[in-house]
Amino acid sequence: MRLTVGLTTVVAISLLGAGTASAEVREAKIQCLGSNANFHLYPFYLSLVATSSDDRPGTISIQPRGDSNFGPFGYHATVNWTNLDTGESGVVAQDGTIGANMPSFNVDTGWGTVRLTGAVGTSGLSAGQTMQCSGADLYVP
Repeated sequence: MRLTVGLTTVVAISLLGAGTASAEVREAKIQCLGSNANFHLYPFYLSLVATSSDDRPGTISIQPRGDSNFGPFGYHATVNWTNLDTGESGVVAQDGTIGANMPSFNVDTGWGTVRLTGAVGTSGLSAGQTMQCSGADLYVP
C-alpha cells in the first residue's frame, strides 16, 4: 500500500512538472526565378515554402510566396514529391494569383525524408513558359 501511494505521488508530481512542449517545425524552400512571358512583369519570382511539424505527422504544408512590382497575375505551380524512405511519390498542383490569392495546400507524403522539386508557369496577357525550380529535401515526422 505504501509503495502504491508513493508511486502515485511520484507520477502526480511528474505530471504537474511537465509543461507543454512546442512542436518542432521544419522548413524547405523551392525557389523559382526566371523570365516572365508577360514581358512588362519581368522578372518572375516564386518560392514554394514547404513545412512539416510534429503536430501533423506524415503531412507537409506548401505555401506559395511571390514577389513582383507589377500584378496581380496568375501562376500555376506543380510540385513533385518523392518519399526517399518509402519510395512513394506524387504530383500536386496549385493555381493562384501573385499579388492576391496565394492559397496554401497540404500533401500527405507519409513519414521520412521527402524530396521536393517544382515547376511554375505564369498566366495573364500571355501564358508563360514553365520554368523548373530548385529542389529541396524535407524531413516529415
